[in-house]
Amino acid sequence: MRTPTFGPMLRAAEPGSLLGFLVSMGLAGAAHGQGIPQPAARDTAASHRAAPANGRPNTPSTMGAIVGIVVDSLHGGALKGAQVSVEGLNTLAMTDSTGRFRVDSVPPGKYRIGIFHPLLDSLGLSIASPPLSVAADSTIAVVFATPSAPTFIRLVCGPIQVDTMAGIGPSVVVGQVLDAETEAPVANTKVSLSWVEILASAKIGLHRIQRSRDTTTGPSGGFRFCHLPSQLDGVARAISATADSGAVSRPLALNGRLVVTLVLHVPGAAQPAGTSSGHGTAAADTSSAAQPGSVLTGRVMRSDTTAPFAGAQVMVLGSKPTAVTNDSGYFTLRGLPTGSRTLAVRALGWEPVTMPVDLSMRETRQVTVPLAVKTAVLRAVIVTATLNAGLQRVGYDNRKHLGIGHFLGPDDIANRNAFEFVDLMAGMPGVNRRPGPNGEDYLVGTRGMGACVGYVVDGVAYSEMTRGDINSYVRPDDIGAVEVYQANESPAQYAYSPPSMGMQGMTRTAPRAGQLGPSGGSVGGTSCVKILIWTKGRLGL
Repeated sequence: MRTPTFGPMLRAAEPGSLLGFLVSMGLAGAAHGQGIPQPAARDTAASHRAAPANGRPNTPSTMGAIVGIVVDSLHGGALKGAQVSVEGLNTLAMTDSTGRFRVDSVPPGKYRIGIFHPLLDSLGLSIASPPLSVAADSTIAVVFATPSAPTFIRLVCGPIQVDTMAGIGPSVVVGQVLDAETEAPVANTKVSLSWVEILASAKIGLHRIQRSRDTTTGPSGGFRFCHLPSQLDGVARAISATADSGAVSRPLALNGRLVVTLVLHVPGAAQPAGTSSGHGTAAADTSSAAQPGSVLTGRVMRSDTTAPFAGAQVMVLGSKPTAVTNDSGYFTLRGLPTGSRTLAVRALGWEPVTMPVDLSMRETRQVTVPLAVKTAVLRAVIVTATLNAGLQRVGYDNRKHLGIGHFLGPDDIANRNAFEFVDLMAGMPGVNRRPGPNGEDYLVGTRGMGACVGYVVDGVAYSEMTRGDINSYVRPDDIGAVEVYQANESPAQYAYSPPSMGMQGMTRTAPRAGQLGPSGGSVGGTSCVKILIWTKGRLGL
């Protein structure tokens, strides 16, 4: 949370209204006099003099008081944990679970009240009052409220437009990019949002379309993405021009919400190079000097019995250090890159867990991770029969019997308990995993010119627009089978890549054999490793 200050915030307050709003991140329509909506507010002066118990009159107090409530109209309910600052006084009040606050011992005079909260910071919104008169032996009662979701959307994005075919919806994502070490806003930082949409109709059939939006942070580190699908499930990334080309990524799911706030921390200028190397374990006692970078400690607990979980594998996605929880469920990861990252915890037979973590070199972060057991479900005979029929229909069984290539069947995929497609391919012959510049790991071939990898998803070629975006296009839970062929071994019908659908649904013609593709390698030629991916939907599951 930023340090309370009244300078720029109160200059934007409209005279004569109880609440003043300032959208300090360059959002449209926020300038003074441009019709900024004012939320509900109330200012009442009331004298609160309790009757004395002994019947004698009380001595009038020389001080006043300010009481009030802060309402979160954006999500419905009270705004808990907001700082309430009275200009000219050193006292800070905090709203309770019901959004109420009280400031006592206020000398008579005129005061302006400011409300500060991480939610308001991420929205680029500040709330303040005009000067309010406080008299001796009296109480001023005020009500503050954030704008509602529709009002806020109109304020920052204009009229709502909906076009599902074009990937346009009613939702908005607003946020800030901050320095992981100083919490200072970071301007001129590229922020991208990418997701995959599935469009289905009798006319066009089933299509997966890769969508992306890019923007740049303003002077206060703010950014916004307007008119997004309300069911978007994707990844947000911020890339800063620090010494280590720090890039952070974080999963983002809107889940039907109209307004979603997001704060991304990027590595600061003090982030040393090479922090993503090294390995950490729960028992390791390596000093921070030997492994520069941030430190993350925590405990993994069983959600069914609240007992500690021993033997769980813990890692931060996009970094090399891994740890295994000890008998008490504790783990320590050292030498981690700073910024907004994603912690991943997995254990055989248990549901994988991912959670956001903000890492910094100035202090050790601590987390508690609940691990839930997978529900065992007995598959019906009809499901097995459908699966076998699907594998035979796409030619998987016939190619496997030829003894050429390497195969992952449904049971193999389930046992690997993978978070991303690159996790699923760990240990597969012919491919290696490499870290990408934007936090997405990608695959390269171990042999052949350019070490390229070509993908075929459900019989249709897929060319990565950026390295590692196969992780967003197909998820391990959606995959039923995988085939991997070395250069010059792939089946004839998949040796060269036919035209495929690319970004925004535009048809992209695949390069000819030996021609360089978007990832820097030959996409269609026989010199590439070929990976055939069959989804559960294609197999009839």
